[in-house]
Amino acid sequence: MNRDITAQFIKMLTNLDHCLAKAEAHATAKQFNVDNFFGDRLIVDMLPLSKQVLICCDSARAVVATASHSELPVLGDDPKTMADLRAHIGKTISYLQGKLEADYSQYASGRYVPHWAGGKGMDGHTCVHEYGIPNFYFHLTMAYALLRRAGGEFPAVKNAGQGSQPQGRNGAAEADDHETARFGDWTLDLTDRVLRDQNNQPCPLTPSEYALLEDLMRHKQQIRSRAQLEESLYAWGEEAGSNIVEVYVHHLRRKFGRETIQTVRGMGYRLSGDV
Repeated sequence: MNRDITAQFIKMLTNLDHCLAKAEAHATAKQFNVDNFFGDRLIVDMLPLSKQVLICCDSARAVVATASHSELPVLGDDPKTMADLRAHIGKTISYLQGKLEADYSQYASGRYVPHWAGGKGMDGHTCVHEYGIPNFYFHLTMAYALLRRAGGEFPAVKNAGQGSQPQGRNGAAEADDHETARFGDWTLDLTDRVLRDQNNQPCPLTPSEYALLEDLMRHKQQIRSRAQLEESLYAWGEEAGSNIVEVYVHHLRRKFGRETIQTVRGMGYRLSGDV
């Protein structure tokens, strides 16, 4: 362990922050809420973007604090938005910059006890080489994959002899072939996560409203149980609640009309056959 590893963490986290800035620009250009990214997951049982970013930061701080025989810093924040995530990255970078000239010569004798390990810990060598650095790069890659899947215009890997194109959610070149779904006069762009009216103007949706509407749109004419809809909401980071589905069904009905979503007593909900 040496200062070069700390410097590399700083470089990679700076790049990650630039990616989040590009996500903000992408959301602005496409006219949707940038916080739609916050709870996005590659698959329902995997961690959302927010956790991928936080674990990157946690791993870097754990490695540097353990290797320099320092106390882990307490950042004292609880990110809830993309702006919060960027601020958290900034705090982590500031901490790492303050450790560039730390003494890492005795790093192997350091001790790291993760909060989730039930009191069990690891020595400095294990923390740095077998836990912290691999964990950092795994979650950094996952964060990048989530942003790329969403269609953000980030640098793409070039194939031999070929140029690169921005890639969309399904790996196709991102042009006008976005995956969409329609109901009535509305079009749900499943690539950009934005709902548009008949004049192609965006309709503001919260991340949870979008998650519920997307689930219903992907299963048109199917009855979706409360449990299935709850799973979609929780995948986007929504807190559990006994009536969480009813709350967001009410929100969508208020925006699009009560007849838009039918209640099938004892079974669940579905989009109306008339939309």
